[in-house]
Amino acid sequence: MNRKAIIDEIAQNKTLKRWEIRDLNLSEVDFSGVDCTGTAFAGCAMREARFAGAVLAETRFSDCHLDRAVFRGASLRGAVFDGCRGLTAENVNFLRDQGATVTEPSRSPLTYAMVAVAIMAALVVGYLMIGAEPDPGMPAPEAEPTSGAEAPKDLSALLTEGIEALAARDYGNALPSLERAVSIAPDNTEAQYQLARCLLEMERYDDAREHFEIVLSKNPAMNEDVAVRQFIAETYQRTGRAADADKVYHAVEEKYAGNAAIVYGLVLNHAHLRWKTKDYDGAHELLDRLLKIGERDQHSGVHLVKGLVYKDEGKRDLAREAFRTAERTAEGNLRPQYDAQVQLAIMDIEDGHEETALAELKRALAKGADDGQVFNAFFQVYAEEFGQGGWDKASPLLDSMQRMFDEKPRYLATLHVEYGKRAMDRGMLDEAKRHFERVQELSKDPAQLAWAAESIEEILRTQAPAPLQ
Repeated sequence: MNRKAIIDEIAQNKTLKRWEIRDLNLSEVDFSGVDCTGTAFAGCAMREARFAGAVLAETRFSDCHLDRAVFRGASLRGAVFDGCRGLTAENVNFLRDQGATVTEPSRSPLTYAMVAVAIMAALVVGYLMIGAEPDPGMPAPEAEPTSGAEAPKDLSALLTEGIEALAARDYGNALPSLERAVSIAPDNTEAQYQLARCLLEMERYDDAREHFEIVLSKNPAMNEDVAVRQFIAETYQRTGRAADADKVYHAVEEKYAGNAAIVYGLVLNHAHLRWKTKDYDGAHELLDRLLKIGERDQHSGVHLVKGLVYKDEGKRDLAREAFRTAERTAEGNLRPQYDAQVQLAIMDIEDGHEETALAELKRALAKGADDGQVFNAFFQVYAEEFGQGGWDKASPLLDSMQRMFDEKPRYLATLHVEYGKRAMDRGMLDEAKRHFERVQELSKDPAQLAWAAESIEEILRTQAPAPLQ
């Protein structure tokens, strides 16, 4: 993936949903109006980037440089800015007011990993909130008045603490913080929304629905209204009340009947929910409807999802057929084509035909397939496998990527960053150091090289013997 690929994707589709974008120079890129829901930007230079009107729900910016970036008019509910530099005090206050979580940069990009090695996971969030040192370039926070203003300060701290723990899936710490936030400010829709999300993740569906309905009672803006109603439908679907979930979707669809984009998104979300609750026939019914109401250039993506549903059902022949249809029908937006090629290759790898799979992908690259898009698609599957099954499940895919991109130094550098991070997670500092040294050999990106150097320095500091008393 490169800067040009990102700009082309924005121009063609106005969407970068759930991408993993690492170590790119995206300064002055115009993301205005782009749907970046769930996307992760890591280590990117984004000076003077423009996000006016962009959808940044659940988007994560980690260790990015955001000097003079513009976020006015963006939807920021659930966005996380973790260790980003260049944000002014005014930026930070604005982002937090819009529902984003902002943590100041710490001394080293490996601080989080070091803490994970050093102490129990349950203490990580609390330690980081207390121990992270602000970057010298960040303006010092203004002093808070000591009387008459403690409640807003407490509310902000509790929300930040709860959202950070929620993002880390540390529900045991997230829940009490968010419950306290709601008790302090029951009319605060952000507190109610985040508590509802936490309860949803904890599978306390009835309790989650109660708080989502409180958010609805505040008459939220259209995008938030649609999102909250979809969550309410999910609470019904996951408790075996599919008919009630259907009623919610049908009511929202009727409410926004004149907005084709919202209707399409609703049907797609409903299909995804049915798929994830193993109502495969119901999912296919809705996906077939999308093929009727969607534009031709959207069909390839629908066939891709049908393939994923078939794969989850264990119907591998039908899955392959759907992925091949996604390849054939790609028009304009080639992302589904690359995703389908990667899915077919992964199925070959799972069937014990890794050599064939990698050879096919390399042939596709030789014929002009965008190597950045293929890399991104492959890495996204790896990230999903890692999220679901951890390192043991996902590492074979990373090994396959290393073999596939063995002649592409910049991609190998990114893979060694990932290997190094995961070695840190497991407390294997020497192995992590070797991977970061490979990054220094392979990468030409100044930001990535600086990150690797800082990481190695942090490892050496950690390994240094304690001074004699």
